[in-house]
Amino acid sequence: MTTNKNIKKYFSTFQEAANWAKENPGEAIIKASDGIRFETKNSKDESIIESQKSQQEINDDEFKQLVAEMTPFGFTNAREVSSYIIKNKLGNKYKNISGVVRMSKDEHEFNFNGGFPPDIYARVCSELNLNDEGSNAKVIGFTSFKNKDNNPF
Repeated sequence: MTTNKNIKKYFSTFQEAANWAKENPGEAIIKASDGIRFETKNSKDESIIESQKSQQEINDDEFKQLVAEMTPFGFTNAREVSSYIIKNKLGNKYKNISGVVRMSKDEHEFNFNGGFPPDIYARVCSELNLNDEGSNAKVIGFTSFKNKDNNPF
């Protein structure tokens, strides 16, 4: 994680984002302007807050629905949640908070379908008490199902 004293923090792994989110309740993580990394949102920047507000409300609604739908299954890791979304074609239902995560591990890049951006991933793991799978893969991008061309859902 890269930290700038002027509040911005950049995350390169899900685990970094999850740990930060647990330690900073009420703070937000957004996609960085480079479209690859994620960063903390400066709560003093009202233009960012206002432009994100309606999308944040939509994301929060989807998140609550996702948690309510997944809780009865007793999943133990995030991969099970992602597999359930793909298997049951729920990409349209959770199109803003789930999608394709672009990952990098050992100089190899790959897509993970049904994944979540780091901020949502951290919240899903926390709310559903999911275990960390210990992957060393780093997030290098995220495209929501809403914004994905040729969305299969």
